[in-house]
Amino acid sequence: MLMEEDNDLKSGLIANREDEDREIVFEMEKAHSIVISGFCPQKGDLNGEYDQMRDWIGNRPVYQKVTGDMFIWFKNGWCVGPKEHLGSTIAMAHNEYTGRKLWLSESEWKLKIGGSVQGEPNVKVAPKLDVLVIGANGHNAILNGRYELRQDLLLLPAFARSKYMNRPVYKKPNSPHCIWCCDLGWCIGLETDLGSKKCYAASDEMGMVPWLVDTTWKVVRAGTQPFWAEDPGIKLVPYSDIKVTGCSGPQSGWNGEYILRQDVLKLPYFSKTKYHNRPVYQKKGGTQCMWFCELGWCIGREKDKGTTKCGVYNQDDSTVPWLANSPWKVVDGGKWVKDPHIAVVPDGRDKNAERIEAKGNGQETGGGLTLERGGDSEKNGKVPEAMVDELSEVLMKEIAAAEKKLSDGTADLDPMSLLRSIPFVGRIVNCAVPESNKPSIHTFEPGWFRPE
Repeated sequence: MLMEEDNDLKSGLIANREDEDREIVFEMEKAHSIVISGFCPQKGDLNGEYDQMRDWIGNRPVYQKVTGDMFIWFKNGWCVGPKEHLGSTIAMAHNEYTGRKLWLSESEWKLKIGGSVQGEPNVKVAPKLDVLVIGANGHNAILNGRYELRQDLLLLPAFARSKYMNRPVYKKPNSPHCIWCCDLGWCIGLETDLGSKKCYAASDEMGMVPWLVDTTWKVVRAGTQPFWAEDPGIKLVPYSDIKVTGCSGPQSGWNGEYILRQDVLKLPYFSKTKYHNRPVYQKKGGTQCMWFCELGWCIGREKDKGTTKCGVYNQDDSTVPWLANSPWKVVDGGKWVKDPHIAVVPDGRDKNAERIEAKGNGQETGGGLTLERGGDSEKNGKVPEAMVDELSEVLMKEIAAAEKKLSDGTADLDPMSLLRSIPFVGRIVNCAVPESNKPSIHTFEPGWFRPE
């Protein structure tokens, strides 16, 4: 059943947000996986992808390695080890961080090898989530879209990752645009400018991931003299499809998996008011949609998206629906009633092979920049994901040998040149640390340095 909200109910429905988004992003079911890299070859089986389980220990989530019998749990700090030690203080590796989100830790990991405890400065933990940029308008609309986690760059040693403040890097598929962190905060710019202060959108925060930025982003505005200006419309959120559960009776048809509408992401809708700078989702195999209007988040028919006509809604103005704190409401007997059983949760990272999107000509165009889709990812220096696990052990051995030369003073090259000389690593580093200052390619040239 569908119902349109009465005008007299509209007043006051848009609640002021509290600073809770950053605290509840991963408190949901099936919230995220994490990727660990950098453990030495002797403990190389600790590296890899870990899925979050339903079990919790010490009021902290438990993770299980996707391949193998390794677990991560909390006991006087974060522990990694086999199943037989799960929940105990006996572990193969330990981190003293006590927070709920392991990937926020900046503490060094400790290993026990041969009866002695040693530090592991190269270990990096990152949530395996891509980033969705929405709300950029005008010539900056080309920055909108999905950015994938660069897992290959997580394999770099700590001294190389320091170029990005030891934060993850994200790359937009079939595009030269990346997201990284410099010593002034998070940046959105070109791959050739990775690690620098040269970008086209910038924040003043250095959170461990870009979606924890609370302050307003700044962007470069075009004109006779391009300039930096705040853009409150830009938002970065974890990229995820969603799952709706809990609708019952005649409303049960709203339940199911909802997929991000890729065509909406590509269109300049986010610079208008129709969806209020929010993504749109469509039910997998159905015509039901979820969108944002002046009332809040709505679930209804595709033909009604962008309007207040819907069957389920939430008055919260969160950037994505799973961050809504307010209860969901359904139509019952011609009235809106709260239904505490309804839940909207993130449904993993791109698990669906098919995407709902408009057919295009295979090109992305913006302000004179045209990029052909497809092509060999290695041309941009990116190691294919299928090779990451295979190379991990080789990389760690080679990097360990290189670091020993540096510490012994026997290296005849500077650190970055030495790193580039390592087989397989060179093509990562040549992308991650450009050797030349190539001019930026965007809607205007040259590139612009972010304000200090």
